[in-house]
Amino acid sequence: MMCGAGLLNGARIFSFEQLLLDCEIYEIIRRTAAAIEISAETLALDTIDQVGSHNHFMSEPHTMAHLREIWQPTLIDRSPYEKWVFDGKKDILETAREKARHILENHRPEPLAPALEREMERLVEFYQQGNR
Repeated sequence: MMCGAGLLNGARIFSFEQLLLDCEIYEIIRRTAAAIEISAETLALDTIDQVGSHNHFMSEPHTMAHLREIWQPTLIDRSPYEKWVFDGKKDILETAREKARHILENHRPEPLAPALEREMERLVEFYQQGNR
């Protein structure tokens, strides 16, 4: 469970950028702590034997089937230094700020089911009347 995401200064300040940074760190930790499956399928020794040291794995069906399992961070830039410089030397905070702005400007949440919305409105009214 993650708590305090996006909070700064002893939870006195909320930051969208910090929220995104905290979520990225959480995802890194979650994936690192997850059990790693070791099986004939995940080791792919047969594919390694077929490819050998002369070719690459990108065109192999096994690679294509498992490529999505590799998580790529959205804020941490893993580009070579030269590319990072060419792209404007944007730091992680700038990247988080741009991503937060994009989400705030473009995200359109799915509408709630009508029955759920009615129940939430009923609960708000109930508690606004001082009920506990």
